[in-house]
Amino acid sequence: MRDNGELVDTLVVANGSLSTWSYNALAAGVHRLSAALGNTSDILDLDIAELEINDTGKEIENYDFKFAANTFTSNEAVKNWESNGVSFTFSDNFDWINGGLKQELDDSNNVRNYLCIKAGSTVTLNYKLFNTLNTARGKVFKMIFKATNCRDYDAQVLDCYDNETYPEHPHGLLMRAQNAILSNSANSLTIPYCEDSFIEFEFDIWGTQTAYGGHRYIIPWLDGVPAGIQTFDANTLFTQTKDIVIGSKDCDVYLYLMKVYNYHLTDSQHLANFIADALNAHEMLARYNRNNILDDNTGDISMTKLALANPNLKVHAYEISRMTTTKKDPVDGCSYRQYQGSATPELTAENVTI
Repeated sequence: MRDNGELVDTLVVANGSLSTWSYNALAAGVHRLSAALGNTSDILDLDIAELEINDTGKEIENYDFKFAANTFTSNEAVKNWESNGVSFTFSDNFDWINGGLKQELDDSNNVRNYLCIKAGSTVTLNYKLFNTLNTARGKVFKMIFKATNCRDYDAQVLDCYDNETYPEHPHGLLMRAQNAILSNSANSLTIPYCEDSFIEFEFDIWGTQTAYGGHRYIIPWLDGVPAGIQTFDANTLFTQTKDIVIGSKDCDVYLYLMKVYNYHLTDSQHLANFIADALNAHEMLARYNRNNILDDNTGDISMTKLALANPNLKVHAYEISRMTTTKKDPVDGCSYRQYQGSATPELTAENVTI
C-alpha cells in the first residue's frame, strides 16, 4: 500500500480471506492511495481537509511513550512498535488470529482500531511506570481500553502493582475490569468504572513544582472529567520497579491508546489531550466544538459560545458593578441575559437590581 507513491504498509494476505487496510491521514491535502497484489492494483484519490481546530485541541507532546492503535494497519506493524525506546513483548501464547489488531464500529458507526489481547495472553511494556517518577515534576498515565467477555468482575486488566515488596502499603497501579487502584506508601485510591465499556482513564500525580498551597494531589480522570482527588506529602513514596503488563486470564482487553508523561499536566492540557486523543475525526471535532467556549481575545468564558456548544443548557449571564456582600446589600444598575442554543439572548433585562 502506498500514499502518494510512498510505501506505507505491507499486508500478508491469506488465500480467500478478506483483508482491510485502515488508513489514517496524517496531513491535509491531496492523497493518492494505491494498493497492489500480484498483477491486480487499485487507486483511490482523496482530498483531505484540515480540521478547524485551534491550539485548544492540539495534543500535548513530549510524552515518554505513546501507543495508538488507530495509527497501525497490520499485526506486523504492532509487533514492531517502538516509542522512545519502549516496546511490546507478547506472551508465547498470544493469539494473533482471534486477537491482535482489530476493528470495530463506535456508536456513530465510525471505524476504530484496537489491539485485542485475548484472555490468557499478555503484553509487557519495558517501562517502569513508578521507577521514573520525578517527584518535582509529577507523572501522568493515560489508557483508553475496554474489558469485555468478563467471567470475573475483578479480572485484572493491567498490572504495575508491587504488593510483595510492600505488603502493608503496595506501591503502583492495578487496573481491573470494574475499577483501578492507585497506591503509594501512605494511601490507596480506588476509581470505579464499568466492564464492557469504552473507558478513557488517566491519573495525574502533581509534583513539588506544581504543589498548590503546599499540597500535592493525585487526580484520576475518566472520559475527560476529574473523578476524584487525594493529597500526599513530601514523605510519600511511589517508587517500585515492575514493568507494565496488560492482559487477563478472565477477560479480553481491548487497547486503543496508552501514553505517559513524566510531568504534571494543567487542566487546559488535559482538555487538549482529551480532544486530540479522540479515535476519529468526527469525535475529535465534536469534543472540540462542545468545549470551544472561551473568548478568542480575552480567554474568558463566552456566553454565546457556551450556549451554541450546549444547546440544551440554559445560560444566565449577569453584568454587575460589584459583588454583593450580604442578602441585604442589593446592587443596582445591573443587566441580565438568558441564552439557550443561540447567540441571540431569548430574554434580556436592563437596569435591574440584584
